[in-house]
Amino acid sequence: MNLIERLRPLALPLLVAFAVLYLFGMRSIFTTAALLTIAVAVLYLGMSSTLQGLHKAGDGGERCFRHGGRDFRVYVDGAGAVWLRAADVGRLVEQNLSSAVFTRRYPSGFGRVNADIDAWYIRHDALQDFLAKSSQEHVQRFLAWFQTDFLGMCRFACGTTPAAPNGTPGKPSAQAPYKAGNWFARHWRGETGLMAAIFGGALVVGAACWAVHLLKGPVNITQHYRWFALLHVTQLAVVSGGMYWWGRGVLYSTRRWIAGERSLLAALFACILGFGGVLYGMRAMIDTEKQYFLTDFLTIVLDADYKPKVQFDPVSNRIVLDGSLGFGSSNRVLQVLGNNPQATGIELKSYGGRTVEGFELMRIILENRLQTYVRAECMSACVYAYVGGWLRHVADTARFGLHRSGFAWQKSGKERNSTDEAFASAMRAMGVDEAFIARGLEPSIHEIYEPSVPDVLAAGLATSAWDVAK
Repeated sequence: MNLIERLRPLALPLLVAFAVLYLFGMRSIFTTAALLTIAVAVLYLGMSSTLQGLHKAGDGGERCFRHGGRDFRVYVDGAGAVWLRAADVGRLVEQNLSSAVFTRRYPSGFGRVNADIDAWYIRHDALQDFLAKSSQEHVQRFLAWFQTDFLGMCRFACGTTPAAPNGTPGKPSAQAPYKAGNWFARHWRGETGLMAAIFGGALVVGAACWAVHLLKGPVNITQHYRWFALLHVTQLAVVSGGMYWWGRGVLYSTRRWIAGERSLLAALFACILGFGGVLYGMRAMIDTEKQYFLTDFLTIVLDADYKPKVQFDPVSNRIVLDGSLGFGSSNRVLQVLGNNPQATGIELKSYGGRTVEGFELMRIILENRLQTYVRAECMSACVYAYVGGWLRHVADTARFGLHRSGFAWQKSGKERNSTDEAFASAMRAMGVDEAFIARGLEPSIHEIYEPSVPDVLAAGLATSAWDVAK
């Protein structure tokens, strides 16, 4: 009994221990090392068991025949040609069959012809030509059995008769080594060689990721928000989809590699890479934060973000904005302002929205020297726009709401981010009291600070009271 057979009964207990460690977490260097050791051991034992089973019984469309105490695995292609495993023939003649030498000697009679197994095969006519040159007695006995009994067994077991060679011995007819389809489909199905799958696939995915990241986003996001969102969705799709495609192809190629009796260490390394690629590619589906971001970006691409009603009031000579500040809000204000350049102010009514839209409205209001007015709600990002007024009017019915920026699905930290600091600087530049700024940026995205109208006037957020009746 070899070492693998001795260790195989330990595979299930190791797998259970792996699950326990995974569920309870890696809390020390010891448990981390144990987790990695168990994972590698279980994977190695599983691959070695698969390899031994394949060696005994054959798989992937193969038939197994026995002669002289040896197993010979046979694959019949779509044209009826019979191919024998080169490794089995090598054990018969007691030498390794060099793929380079045999490919030159039998160009179409030696190759990887089985899409399910990454092993070298030698075609029946090329095999007869090769074995006929051997002087070993057991080889000649096998050749005699091969030429007399083997064909009949093939006809019975495989339902076919080996195709006769077209041409002279040593130059059999060419056979298609793989299923039809382009290289990308073959990689997906695991029909490429393992090294080609690892390095070729990585090169393709890396080039695609590099190409999409070279695409420059718009300078002004609020004016070209759909292109900005589409760029990010494309980048996420290329990275996640590409890594999943690469990892899946590597895993399937590893299966063919193992079935072809190739190096288990290389297969182990490939499995780690493949699983890593698949898990990375699935992060967009299993990571809650990425799910929200993806949903958000898709909403923007479809231009389905909430937008306010924006219209011009010729009586007051003011623009009136009412509604959430979704992407496209500032574009609407610019359009109304372009049609009514005589506007002197803007009245705001909004519970907030996109901070980038709030900053853009602040810029537009500053550049056009508009006055800002609030008689109802002006919360969150709406306050950004309100701060841009060179005169800021507030009615006694107004309600303001301030908090730190962020995303509703995220847990907010206790520190200000760059957006909060930019808003604080804008308020500071417009003469707002520092204590009021600190108090306004104290609540997280999940809370809100609602100062009274007298507090707003005293702090300088509003510059004058607005008598709506006048």
